[in-house]
Amino acid sequence: MDQQQLLKPIPSDKMSMFSKDELITLLRGEQDLRRQLEIDNDRLRNLNEELKQKRFYIEEQYVTLKNKFFGKSSEKQPSAEDKKKNLKKQVKKTMYESGHRLKDPPTGPGLLM
Repeated sequence: MDQQQLLKPIPSDKMSMFSKDELITLLRGEQDLRRQLEIDNDRLRNLNEELKQKRFYIEEQYVTLKNKFFGKSSEKQPSAEDKKKNLKKQVKKTMYESGHRLKDPPTGPGLLM
């Protein structure tokens, strides 16, 4: 007998033709099937919960690795010396682009050494 046929409802006219022993056998079979389904259902729920925990753990690892490789700390930052050089170049470029030198060049921390 096919599993599909086992799960189909039994027509009431056939059910009325069963003897008492056949009905008891049918009831025991359905109880065994129900117990097996409950066991399988519990097992699948536990597996689902385990998978959720593993997924959460993997997502945490992914975020950590992503931040490690693609976060701000992984980007190259110019050093303080490079910043000073770039600022001096910008000041000189501004002075020469305007066509004249400024009387009083800008002063401030990091501009003059």
